[in-house]
Amino acid sequence: MHNWIEYLSMHPLIAAAGAVFIIFFVIFLIKKIIKTAIILFIIIVTLLLLTYKKSQKQNIIDRLKTESKHVKEKLIDNNKDKIDELKKEALEKGQKTIDSIKKKKTKDLKEKIEKRLSK
Repeated sequence: MHNWIEYLSMHPLIAAAGAVFIIFFVIFLIKKIIKTAIILFIIIVTLLLLTYKKSQKQNIIDRLKTESKHVKEKLIDNNKDKIDELKKEALEKGQKTIDSIKKKKTKDLKEKIEKRLSK
């Protein structure tokens, strides 16, 4: 070992080239390690997010279903009288519309029959 250090001290150009080689080797090694670490980190984060989303999705859906049922029940209970009134109004308006359509159709049919008979 002593002879090697003595040889390098006698030939500084070789020592500098060796130091540069070692420095570049360490830099490239660190770059590869960092690239690999970044790629692995991205893969791990992606997998964690995918599994987290899948696990949370069903909980959120179940919670939304139960909350919507509660809100629906409260709205129905609070507005039952209004709902009944609106149902009656809708039925009456629908019946009026049906009656007016029937009257119009029968009137149109009578006119068509009278026109054909007059020809």
